[in-house]
Order: sequence, then C-alpha cells, then structure tokens
Amino acid sequence: MRCIVLASGSSGNSIYLEAGHEAVLIDAGLSGKEILRRISLAGADPHLLKAIFLTHEHGDHITGAAPIARRLGIPIFGTEGTLKDIPEGKGKRQVDKRKITVYTQIIQNELKITPFKISHDAREPCGFCIEGNEGTVTICTDTGIVTERTFSYLKKSDLLLLESNYCPEMLKKNPYYPEHLKRRIRSEHGHLSNDDAARVLQSLSCDISAVILSHRSKDNNTPDKAMKSAQNALMLQKDEIRILLARRKEETDSDFVRYDF
Repeated sequence: MRCIVLASGSSGNSIYLEAGHEAVLIDAGLSGKEILRRISLAGADPHLLKAIFLTHEHGDHITGAAPIARRLGIPIFGTEGTLKDIPEGKGKRQVDKRKITVYTQIIQNELKITPFKISHDAREPCGFCIEGNEGTVTICTDTGIVTERTFSYLKKSDLLLLESNYCPEMLKKNPYYPEHLKRRIRSEHGHLSNDDAARVLQSLSCDISAVILSHRSKDNNTPDKAMKSAQNALMLQKDEIRILLARRKEETDSDFVRYDF
C-alpha cells in the first residue's frame, strides 16, 4: 500500500493511493493530463486507477475528475452535493457518477473507504478514512473545525493527511487579503491553521505513525512555520512520528511526497 501526494493547496489537490493491484484517486484538482503525467513521474501506473473519490466540489479538487473518468472508464464517487458540479456528458463522454453518504462505508477492492463529515464552505464536503490490509490512511483537509466524531476517524490513522493551512499571524498581517476573506479562512467553514493542526496532533500523538501536513497556503504560511508548529506539538514523540510536508503544485512536478506501508 502506498500513498503519493501529487499536489496539495489552493492551486490543486490530488492524492494517489495504491493497494494491491488497484489504485484510487482522492480529488483531481489539476488537469486530467497533468494528473496522469504526475502519476507516471512518481513511478506509479495510472492504469491501475479504478475510481476517483472527491471531497467537495471546489475547482482545486475536481478539475480533472471528469476527463480522467472518461479516459479510463472509471467511476467518480462523491456526496450528492459534490456531484452536482460534475458534468454528466453524453454517449461515449458520459461520466459514471456514484453517490456516497457520509458515515456509510464503500468497499473498493481491498480498501474500505468511509466518508465523514467536515466543515467547509461547500455543499456537502467530506473527508475519508481508508482502511487497507497494510494500514489506514485518513484525509482531513478543507475544514474549519475538527469535531469529536471527525476526531474518532483521525484516531484510526496510521497515516494522517491533515490540513495545516495558515499561520494566524501571517494571515492577520497580510495587506492583500480583505477582512471578509480573512474571516472566511478563520471561520468554522474555512481552514485549519498551524495552531489548529498542532492541537489535533497533540491529542493524536500516541495513535498515529505519520502525518503529512497538507493544503498549505502560499500567501499565509511557510513550510518552516508549518513544520515547526507540528514538531513543537509532538515534542517527545516527534522522533517517533514521521512528519512530512505536502508540496504545492508549483513547488514540484516530479519530487512528490509519498508514504509506503
């Protein structure tokens, strides 16, 4: 089982997860052509893809979903609210859209995939807890809060992809962001800050093996600030828990963050 973060952030999000002889894509926020190119550059096989799972309908998560689904003849899974923004297509261009419901498990080959509710300014967003034979991967990004029920899924993780979007001080001082946008980012339907992620990690430190800090802002965060916040939160456990930092689309097109079980 292996997880490869192809891109993470507001310029595009996509995660390739391979188990056995099949793979799934979590989000497809780059062009279909670019996602398939990145999968190949990462040393993986795009033809192993059997399904696409979407967290929500924002463009940085769905741009390449329909093109890849049509090209490979694979289904797109998403909540009813998310699937409304995926074009149906006609004839040979028709897209196989399959509705999922939060907290209801889907079996995809050897993967057991459970969508759970998150809090974001989208119609019906979700995270995913994905259980395989070698371990469990949980994806929790694009959320303004972590509820007790969400936390119960994070605790199951061997590998956690957790949002660490912004540094509160950088956001506060950013002269180019209007106040209404700052309020949206900080709200319960916005994003997790470095401090928010740190609090989650402090509570999880005895449960997880690795974390990939994800969906980092280009304008209101730095790799160093996100990493130091997580390391300080884990303190004595920081040498036992692997801390990785997902890269934004523009930061790499070949050196991808990966985790192998």
